[in-house]
Amino acid sequence: MVLAALVCGAGPGIRRALADTSWQGPAGVEADWHDPANWGNGVPDGDDRVAINNSGIAVVSHTGETGFFFVGMNHSGGLVQTGGTLYVRDRMLVASDPGSSGFCRIDGGTLLLPEGPDSWLFVGSYGVGHFQQNGGSVQSQYLALGVSAGGHGTYVLASGELLTSSAAYIGQVSTGLFVNSGGLHEAKSVYVGSHSGGDGTYELSATGQLAAGRLSLGWGGTGVFSQVGGTLDAGYVKVEPAGSYTLTGGTATINTGLLLEGTLDFATPGGTLILEGISDFTGGSMLNTTNASITCGPKSLTIFPFGFDPQTQLGSYSSEGLTHVPGSTLVVPAGTGFGGRGDIYDHVETYADITAAEYAAINLCSGVNIADGATVLLEEGEVFVEDLVSGISGGQLVTSKLNVGTTDTGSFAQTGGEVWLRDPEDSNQRGSLQIGGVAGTDGSYLLDGGILHGGNITIGDKGTGRFAQTGGELQTYVMVIESVVGTALYQMSAGHLSARELRVGDNSTFDFTGGRLELGQQFTGHLLNKGGVLAPGASAGMITITKTYQQQAGATLEIDIGGMPQGTDYDTLAIGGNLTLAGELAVVNLGGVPETVTSYTILTAGGGVSGTFDTVSDGHLGLFVDDVVYNPDCVIIEAYQARPGDTDGNLVVNVLDLSALAANWSALSPGDKCWTEGDSNGDMVVDILDLTGLAANWTFPAGSAGPVPEPTALVLLGLGGLVLIRRRRK
Repeated sequence: MVLAALVCGAGPGIRRALADTSWQGPAGVEADWHDPANWGNGVPDGDDRVAINNSGIAVVSHTGETGFFFVGMNHSGGLVQTGGTLYVRDRMLVASDPGSSGFCRIDGGTLLLPEGPDSWLFVGSYGVGHFQQNGGSVQSQYLALGVSAGGHGTYVLASGELLTSSAAYIGQVSTGLFVNSGGLHEAKSVYVGSHSGGDGTYELSATGQLAAGRLSLGWGGTGVFSQVGGTLDAGYVKVEPAGSYTLTGGTATINTGLLLEGTLDFATPGGTLILEGISDFTGGSMLNTTNASITCGPKSLTIFPFGFDPQTQLGSYSSEGLTHVPGSTLVVPAGTGFGGRGDIYDHVETYADITAAEYAAINLCSGVNIADGATVLLEEGEVFVEDLVSGISGGQLVTSKLNVGTTDTGSFAQTGGEVWLRDPEDSNQRGSLQIGGVAGTDGSYLLDGGILHGGNITIGDKGTGRFAQTGGELQTYVMVIESVVGTALYQMSAGHLSARELRVGDNSTFDFTGGRLELGQQFTGHLLNKGGVLAPGASAGMITITKTYQQQAGATLEIDIGGMPQGTDYDTLAIGGNLTLAGELAVVNLGGVPETVTSYTILTAGGGVSGTFDTVSDGHLGLFVDDVVYNPDCVIIEAYQARPGDTDGNLVVNVLDLSALAANWSALSPGDKCWTEGDSNGDMVVDILDLTGLAANWTFPAGSAGPVPEPTALVLLGLGGLVLIRRRRK
């Protein structure tokens, strides 16, 4: 633990040697901090280790500073602050050694421990420490009461403000008491009874205010929270099995979630509990419920134990949100929705939004069905699918991890919508999908529509995992298809799969019968392309298939060609083993291809090349393949860029090209025209721009005499020809 390490760093045998200047003021009498005569080595500065240990009491009335600061080291000491700002540049310990005692009283001014790893205020480390705040401001990143075995710390906040920007530990390893009767205590987190052996109590009364991002009772030790008045405003509250919360007065507002595993006691009437977010009362004990007054907000989900009726068993209950009893599907109707933080253990069927609080998590532990129009945003939360009915037909799911059949048998069907696997704690926000888990588990995922944005996907692991893609789009970083003892299978018959890296184990299968596979870097294993399109990356790149690649008739290899060099401006596929070819080679023009015939090595094979492509598809944006050369260990294409207007790529622009352009004229309507149909500029329309390009590159017969016509004249001639063609067709 960080706290234990800090305390050990200032153990009893070391502390006395640390003091650079010690308080010399009279015992039992308040004296001026700022008077050099009261110090053994002058008034402290920010680099000094300082101790008040002679039963004296130092009074701070204006600005002062200190480094490592002891109030009661191995004896006793006191500090009173009435004004100014006291800067403590390191840790501050009140009653640090066994047998010591120390007290602090803040009546005004500011006690400031600047942000940093040493911004700790310890009260009752090994001794007995008391801290009384009657006004002013105390600011520290961490506060700990009752830090070590034998220590006891008390903090009384009667007025003023206490700001603990990270955490307050009440009853760390020993006993700690916090009494808040009139001030404002703000903290990111408050742990009451935080570690083994810790015994903490927090009493909130009168006009006291506690504002905490998280309140945990009995986290590792025993924690008691008693509210007889005042105001609690908390983000998330967890009452652990060794924790208890007694509410008999004041108002408690819990904004993101309440998890009850210990005791919640409404001992007497008077307190009001206001719930937003996810509140789960099923795991603990609710006592004296007829005294309870509970109000739930519009985006709340409140879960009561099976058989519990809040309308009859609570003194007062009203909810604008959802109320649920375990044991049945949680249906979230359209127009409702909930948010916050917590775990849902029943299957969820949602037609409305579910939104986790920022930096929090909602875990769906029994699967989910998401309808069109619903957004399920779980932040750091996960989805666990161990059923055969989960899926998404529309809307959106955002989760850090989707687990399908990782502990039993589960399936997830995506027929629409978007699934985002995104982990906020990952610098690249890559979440994960796990299909199959330990031995004996069985998970399956069907992608038939929509988009799956996957960070890292594991299929199989030690169990059985299956992924069937019959449509839709999958974008993933790394996909591993492998099982140690079960079956791992990816079946792709349609759709679009884009992956930086795919790894297929020797006992696993990537069944590629259709669709489009884009690889960004590497395919580990054997790849058999039965009828799909394999494309090395979304643009020019070099990819590796570590073992063999076999392409059957009906399958396509798509290669992007630009300029040079290899792997940067044009695609290269490096095969570690044998390369067996059939089917189609489709060549895509990225631009930058020379007009002269240029050689491009598009395939290399460590195990040799066999077979040839059945067809070569070229002409894209004027790129034509002059020849395909099959060498024993590589395949080279010889390609060139045709000029605008040369629809057939024969390096001559003549009446044949003009006829092709005329036959596909589509100036007044959009279309899907290509280069060979006269579209020279790639806008899928054959119009005046394409005719102008053709005119500029018109090839006149060799040896013809007379002046060369201007392109504009040729355009007019072409238009006249088009008119004649149109008339003849009528």
